[in-house]
Amino acid sequence: MNPPSRRQFVAGSVVTITSIAGCLASGSESDPNGESAPENDTETETETEPESDEAATNDDLPTKVERVLEVIPPASDVDAGYEGFVFTPLSDDDGDDTETEHGVQAEQVLRQLRERSVDPEEVTTAVTVIPDGNQYGIGAAVGSFDRVDLGTAVEEDGDWYIGDDGDRTFASEDGRVLFAGGDDDVRSSIVETGVDAAQGETESVLAADPVVETFTRLDTSRPIYFVTAVDENFSSLEDGTLRAISAGFGAGPRSMDMEGTAENEYLLFPATDAELDDEAIGAILDVIEYGEIVERDVDREEDVVYVETLVEAPPEWDSEASPDATVHVDIDRGVVTFEHTDGESVDSAHLELYHDGELAAVQPSDEYETFDVGDTISVDTGPLAHLELRWIDEEANVYDDYASVLVGEDSFETAYDLDEGTAEFTYTGELEADPELLAVTRRREDGTADSDGIEQFSDAFDVLTAGDSVTVDDVEIGDRVSLELDVDTGRNGIRPRLATVRASPPRIAIHSHPDDGLIGFYYGEEERDADEFRVLVDGEPAAFQFDDDHETLTPRTEIELGEVPLGSRVTVEWLEPDEPIEIEIHLVRPRIDLRMAYGDADGTVTVEHRDGDAVDADDLELRIDGEPAAVQPADEYDTFESTDALTVDVEPFRSVGLVWIGVDSGEDDSEHEREYTLGRTVTGEDAIEGSYDVDREEVELVYVGAREADPSRIGVVHRGDRTSGEPESLFEDAYETLTDGDSIVVENVGVEDRVTVMLTPDADAESATDRRVAHTYRPIFRLVPEPRHAFTFDHRDDELVATYHQDLERDADEFRILADGEETVVQPADEHETLEADDEVALGSIPAGTELVVEWVAPDEPTEVSEHVVVPNATFDVEYDADAETVTLEHAGGDEFDADDLSVMVEPSIDEPTGWDGHETITEGDTTTIDTDEDEAPRAVYVIYRERELVYDERLDG
Repeated sequence: MNPPSRRQFVAGSVVTITSIAGCLASGSESDPNGESAPENDTETETETEPESDEAATNDDLPTKVERVLEVIPPASDVDAGYEGFVFTPLSDDDGDDTETEHGVQAEQVLRQLRERSVDPEEVTTAVTVIPDGNQYGIGAAVGSFDRVDLGTAVEEDGDWYIGDDGDRTFASEDGRVLFAGGDDDVRSSIVETGVDAAQGETESVLAADPVVETFTRLDTSRPIYFVTAVDENFSSLEDGTLRAISAGFGAGPRSMDMEGTAENEYLLFPATDAELDDEAIGAILDVIEYGEIVERDVDREEDVVYVETLVEAPPEWDSEASPDATVHVDIDRGVVTFEHTDGESVDSAHLELYHDGELAAVQPSDEYETFDVGDTISVDTGPLAHLELRWIDEEANVYDDYASVLVGEDSFETAYDLDEGTAEFTYTGELEADPELLAVTRRREDGTADSDGIEQFSDAFDVLTAGDSVTVDDVEIGDRVSLELDVDTGRNGIRPRLATVRASPPRIAIHSHPDDGLIGFYYGEEERDADEFRVLVDGEPAAFQFDDDHETLTPRTEIELGEVPLGSRVTVEWLEPDEPIEIEIHLVRPRIDLRMAYGDADGTVTVEHRDGDAVDADDLELRIDGEPAAVQPADEYDTFESTDALTVDVEPFRSVGLVWIGVDSGEDDSEHEREYTLGRTVTGEDAIEGSYDVDREEVELVYVGAREADPSRIGVVHRGDRTSGEPESLFEDAYETLTDGDSIVVENVGVEDRVTVMLTPDADAESATDRRVAHTYRPIFRLVPEPRHAFTFDHRDDELVATYHQDLERDADEFRILADGEETVVQPADEHETLEADDEVALGSIPAGTELVVEWVAPDEPTEVSEHVVVPNATFDVEYDADAETVTLEHAGGDEFDADDLSVMVEPSIDEPTGWDGHETITEGDTTTIDTDEDEAPRAVYVIYRERELVYDERLDG
């Protein structure tokens, strides 16, 4: 049996471009392991000269790129590491959907926005950050949506609202949102720093030249992958060869047409003084290219190499094509046994067993014609090895992976000495091992990796026995030292990682609590003496210190720090290094439940302090369109506190905000003002109503305010196939002054178009503090003729209820509800003449598994506007076995399921849903067990029905 020439295994890492796409992608047509194609003898290469030596700048970036990336802070500014990010355009410059599949990266962002009532069709661009490990996740999006509803517990920073739902921290302004998950301190730091970057107060990822070059050179109408974690994941290259790699795929790397070709483009950024010859470029493409290269063009410039490839489709990963079989792996004193434990027989001619990337000496076909339940294959590997059992159908050009195992990943202990700057790896295995199989690498905080000066196991030992160790010197805070199995597993240059030492400082987060003052949280991974830390307030030792109440700090320790004056800069220093390290900085800002209400009848805005901190009134400023209002809190109060209120006269269509101005002492002891918006409202934002005439293709917009208004303050944006999408002064063209009932008509509005009334900015406005004012258009009314997502469905007392969620009133007979293609007994027109927001239609009892569709029948061609699957009702028991590294689910009661309809996702251990193996139907008492072969314990389990409906979820991390 001959191995295919380039049937590379790619599973396991998110740091190469292909595997970034793979481990986050979904769909049965794509391999989560990202297999590459065989070499092609017809490959050609041409060299071209660069067109220009002029460096790209931020001014050259498309607006959608700049807006979405300028909210992503660089990894160096937050307590997190990035391996890269994925940029996904969801619509082109005209608002039309792009042809490229969005992929799971963008779907992760869209899912969060859907949960907060954002229409996905109003999102134009998304970015997903690929984290260094699975501790957190970052997503961002831009579009035409309003500021995302974050609930009631929010704080404001300029035009941004910041809130936390317990799992993620969000920040949003009109048309833009950023969110991060993970530990409280990490996610809040990421989001707050991102808001600062968006407001120009700190740098974003756009400060890096490779990022700017990437998005000015590559085609931003299709997905772009940008990767900085290069060295340790491209073993075919010398360390320090590349700074970064970016790629633009003609079709999503996991979703291309399997029978077609695609044109891909790459930018390779060499490190200083590094040269990329033909062999190096070929080695890089061997790793990251997912298809069979038939043509390659190379454009060499001084600081970057541009490569364009034409590729044919690679072999398909197809789990449905392979026999349904479960293979268990057992490791016992250097012998690995694969056992067929459940499912169908497998023709052994289609099985290949790989040992360290090569075909193993023992193959299933040597012992069996068919691999059946109870059959086993054993390989004598010794204490260090990597094995993979694969099913391959050469004729159909498809494959599947049954099992993989890394032998020796529990055979090493690690230690880190901060004072000495050393990392130590100690072998603890029972069997003698070959040190030549091990490689130690050190990755610096700036992302460069090297092995220079590192003592390898092979330098110190001829044979490895328990207790043997090597020490790596010159390990600095922020470095990561890895012990890897130094074999070519065929995983696109990625060496399996056996152990890792992270030289990172302990993590402390400080949050303001409305009742308890400042609260500190210790998030370190090990117990530490409390006196290793010092708390400073405005540069001086605080009256409270961690060791006042604690001798030691254990992970998740909560420390009460008491009350600190508003505006204070609280710093936590770690004293263990020779030079103290600042590990947390927190500016104490007011937390206020503020109500700002506009009275249309009398033309006033009332600002009411309902709860929270009492604030010195001199530190507050009420602004109208960025300028100080005639009435200020200090005019009536010394301290603005609960139940205090302020009223000011304001015309319609004005932006009103209450700003707190604090003084922040920077690291150089200089003082500068920091502004935080405590509350904001727009007057007259409810003064526009609209209607749509589907026959005339016209939208009528009506002013319904009680007071006269200036029509120049609002513009109308019509986005569609026949329009430019620029604001038009339709109200100003028709009226000198707006009064109740004045209306205008927007013509030629297609059902999929969008009409928005925008609050227009005052181009001459300047901040009262000479701070730049962002001249943005703020939407106050939006009308989409097509009633997208018009209905939601929920179960109440054994019946299904459909709820109308559009702000626009519509005739009830414009809608028809179908159940599995047939009209339901009850229709919206049976219970309503006109549908208003939150109107309900009780549909009666609908069987589980039924697919419901709501059609909008007003146009000549009915359009599906809502869909819903009636999900079976069931509960599940979940058990995590840390020793066995498995999660077991049991159907604990309720409806039965077809096994094909149910899948399970374990986060973060499994990046894609996995099936419920070994069953045709799933009923009470049935179980499934899932391996979690990741360094980090699983945090959550999700049971998913028909790939989209969440049946059950449970947190495993408390």
